[in-house]
Order: sequence, then C-alpha cells, then structure tokens
Amino acid sequence: MLALCVTVVLLSAGAIQTAPLTCEDLIRPLDLSELHLNQTLGKWINVAESSEHLPYIKTNSAWIDVSISASNTSQNNTFDIALFAFSEIKQACFRFNSTYTLHDNGKLTCEFPVPAVLVLLSTCSDCLLANESFTINGTTYRSLELWTRTREVVVDLDLFMKQAACLRLPPVAVIDAQKELCPDTI
Repeated sequence: MLALCVTVVLLSAGAIQTAPLTCEDLIRPLDLSELHLNQTLGKWINVAESSEHLPYIKTNSAWIDVSISASNTSQNNTFDIALFAFSEIKQACFRFNSTYTLHDNGKLTCEFPVPAVLVLLSTCSDCLLANESFTINGTTYRSLELWTRTREVVVDLDLFMKQAACLRLPPVAVIDAQKELCPDTI
C-alpha cells in the first residue's frame, strides 16, 4: 500500500509542469539596490553576445574588471570598468576605461568611449547579463552581453538566445573559449 501511494505521488509530481517563461520574465531588469557590491566587483569574461552593430561583437576574447576607484569611494552609485579585448583588425589587445553611474537602482550610464546605457538582467547566479544601448556617430545600437567569472561556468545558452530573441536582436555569437585572454598589463 505504501509503495502504491509513493508511486502515485511521484507520478503526480512528474505530471506537474511549470509555465514557460514569457519575454517579460526573460528580460526583467535587476534591481541593483538588491545586489551586494561585492557581487559585481572583479573580473568578468565575455562568453556570448548579440549586437546590432556587427563590428562591436568581440568574437575572440574580452573581459572586464569592475572596480571602485579611490576617487569614487564616497559615491556608491559610481564605479569603473576596464575592458580588455582582442582586435582582429589590429591583431592586438587593447584596453579602455569607463566610469558608469547608477540611476534609479537599475540603469547604468557612461559617456566614454561612447555614450551608453546599460541595464543588468536576471541570469545565472555567477553571471552578468548586460542589455546595452550605445551611440556611435549619431546612430544608436543595442547589444546583449553575457559575462561569467570563469569560462568553465555552465551557462544556459538556450536561455540567452531566447533573451536575445525577446529583445529582437541578431543571432547570438558564442565567444571561442579556447582563445587566450588579453593580459591585464596592456
């Protein structure tokens, strides 16, 4: 009798299906006031992205270092990002620094190297998912970038592709994990 009850319970549990995630669920912005600063600081490696501006896609390797500079320690809403990326055109690594300002606990803005607005979206626990719009020569483009702490993190790329589709962005480019990352001493 007990075995029959357990079997019925297990079969019933297996029949329960969760509702599929809607686009609203998939592209919900994070409330950055709920994040601890330590969760976003440090090194993040680009693993996949989708962009309307094709030259913007970093198909070789890129990583960022998120930090708070000494001049920004009194401002909780401002932090620095250094981007390290390999340029296929120049066959060399490059670096540039940007200072982002947090607005309304959800939107980050910067002016250099191009005006940009960045919104972090919900994603895996050890990932950053950035929905970004940026302006180059008067034209605004959008991109979706997935960053992880290490390349070994198992990422649900199907979920990322659905998120890019919800934003009506081009097909996703997955970054080659075998490519060497640029050094931090450029």
